[in-house]
Amino acid sequence: MNNNFKTKVEFNVETNCDSCKAKVEKVLSNLTGITIDYFDVKQQRLIVELNESSNHSIEEIRDLIESKAGIRTVIKGLGENKLSSVSEIQGPNNILGVVRLSQLFDNICLVDGVIDGINENECKAALNIHEYGDLSGDNFKNVGSVYVPILPHLKSVSQRSSFRLQISNCDLSCCIGRSMVVSDTRNNRPLAAGIIARASPVGGNTKKICVCSGKTLWEERQEKSKVEKQSPI
Repeated sequence: MNNNFKTKVEFNVETNCDSCKAKVEKVLSNLTGITIDYFDVKQQRLIVELNESSNHSIEEIRDLIESKAGIRTVIKGLGENKLSSVSEIQGPNNILGVVRLSQLFDNICLVDGVIDGINENECKAALNIHEYGDLSGDNFKNVGSVYVPILPHLKSVSQRSSFRLQISNCDLSCCIGRSMVVSDTRNNRPLAAGIIARASPVGGNTKKICVCSGKTLWEERQEKSKVEKQSPI
């Protein structure tokens, strides 16, 4: 296991001037383990490099830019020239989250995520990749057994669990289409789940307008922000 890993994350930031850029730079300068690799105001494109000392998830970095700098921000890519994926987790018990994976080395993956709604007084939650991507049925009964273990205990603060770690024995190409599952370890009952879908690496997503809705990147972000304020992911 390589404990000195670095990975890059790409954001689109709604910057229009050098003053906007300075606000974002100020926010990032106060975060441990994060350096700016590339920042172009006109392209509204920001790439940061995270090292092992960074203690903020990618979702939290985006949220801090938006809340502290007041600038809308969209996560566009994770990792360089390697396979990446994302899973949006939800369940009937108000557990919601986003987990991102990136292949760092052969059979070693970075896992980065935030999950809300974890009440440690009510359950002992774990996070794992399961065999199947079938989310049908009561209590996600068709996801199968654990395929790749990730976190045996999701520790939470104010019902939020935030994490970044490396896992071994994980070939991400074999995980696409399977499920990411939060389970109660007391009875192995799935509480929430999401399909693991292929995602873009750094530089792999140039979309500015959604081909389905015709909405701009920022219109989509504004709509999603309203939902996140109601259920904070």
